Amino acid sequence: MLSTTHLRPALTGFARRAGAYARSVPGTLVWLTALAVTTLLAGTMSDDQLAAVLTSQSTNLDNLASRPIEVMIGSAIWDGHAAWWFLLVFAAFHARVERWLGTWRWLTVVLGAHVIGTLISQGVVAIAIARGALPTSMAGTDDYGVSYTLAGAIGVLAYRFAPTGRVWYAAAVLAVYSVPFWLPAFGPATFTDIGHLTALVVGLGAYPLVARFARRARTAPIAYSSDQLGQVSNVPRSRTEPMPSPVG
Repeated sequence: MLSTTHLRPALTGFARRAGAYARSVPGTLVWLTALAVTTLLAGTMSDDQLAAVLTSQSTNLDNLASRPIEVMIGSAIWDGHAAWWFLLVFAAFHARVERWLGTWRWLTVVLGAHVIGTLISQGVVAIAIARGALPTSMAGTDDYGVSYTLAGAIGVLAYRFAPTGRVWYAAAVLAVYSVPFWLPAFGPATFTDIGHLTALVVGLGAYPLVARFARRARTAPIAYSSDQLGQVSNVPRSRTEPMPSPVG
């Protein structure tokens, strides 16, 4: 059994590391808090009440025409998944990207994926309605959740790999997200499938924003001549070490 003498430093160290981690992902924690609040609120509503709220916060054509900013924000903090799913997804992807890129770059990528994925997918819905391929009721369909932001985070993580690994990673995630388009058992593709694939491409296309953070190929070691190595060996190893005396 651990004594108090040993346990207290361990707990103090854990608390310090947990605090440092939390300070490095403030955006992720705020977002998770918002999702926790809406999940708790959803649990207090009847099925009809919840359905009405989700429709009002959806980024469908009707809401985008009248309240675009409100529903872009609202749709990103209402989701039907369980709390453990949020924790898993945000810890595995969002927190990792935020710690890597910083809060503002992370937000730019994932909110860009959310907005662009939404606009492209709903644009497809609008075209399909205009051509008679979809009923007009689709203008008021439900479209909410954090899955577009997740796709954007997954996409930008490609740049955590060296160039060769990056290509394989990008090919793998593109294959997964495009399954409904080429595998009949998972089709036909819906407008949300279009949104997910678009959001992923936004993340993959974020290289100009994350270029200085991207992992590069390992460079070849620098070759030194024997004379250069001799000069390097005479450099003081610390600020307090005296310079070597000249020979002769």
